Parts: sequence; C-alpha cells; structure tokens
Amino acid sequence: FRSGGGGWALPVAPSPEDFVGAWLTQPELLSVLTDPAVRSAYDCAPKRYRAHFLCLLARAALLEGEKSDGCVRQTWGGVWEAFPELQLWQHLRQLIAKKCQVHGKQQKRDRSRSPRK
Repeated sequence: FRSGGGGWALPVAPSPEDFVGAWLTQPELLSVLTDPAVRSAYDCAPKRYRAHFLCLLARAALLEGEKSDGCVRQTWGGVWEAFPELQLWQHLRQLIAKKCQVHGKQQKRDRSRSPRK
C-alpha cells in the first residue's frame, strides 16, 4: 500500500535514453498525435499550452531529423496535416534565428599572428 498515489504518473521507460529510443523506433507513439482527439484537446487548451505543444512537436521533429541524416518518418506527414500551425512555428523560428545572427560578423577567421603575405 502506497500513500499519496501518483504512481500512474511514473514514466514507463526507466531512463530518458530509453524513452528517446522508443520514440524513434515505435511508430505507435507518433501516430497517437494524428488522432482527432489530440487535435480537439489542442484546440480546447489555453494558447500558452498550445505554443508549448507546437514547440515540443517541432523539437521532436528536429531531433528525429538530426538522428537520421535529415529524414523523418512518414508518420510525421499525418502530424503536420493535423497541426498545420507547425509550419508557421518553424518559419517563425527560422526568422528569429536569422535575426539573432550578428550582422557583419564573418563565420570563422584565421587568428594566427603570422604576417600576411
């Protein structure tokens, strides 16, 4: 007998690495996001939670792309159809990244002290 409850909230995977591994190998986890009930819950959520959710989805897609040489699973197509706002979020993120670049700064510069010829 445990006091306080909350055992249902314990993660099923023993470690974050195991969860990421399951995320990348089990299509069922990603296909749940294409369910109309998830979209309905998204629509009913406060705006700040919707932004968090979109950020989470975008980061998950980026993680998967980095792990597999820029490719993501075909199931992501269903997620992008269910959440077309993801395209706007990714575009906004690209614009912000572009604005955060230092103007006039070159990528890499030779820092040697030897005289130039």
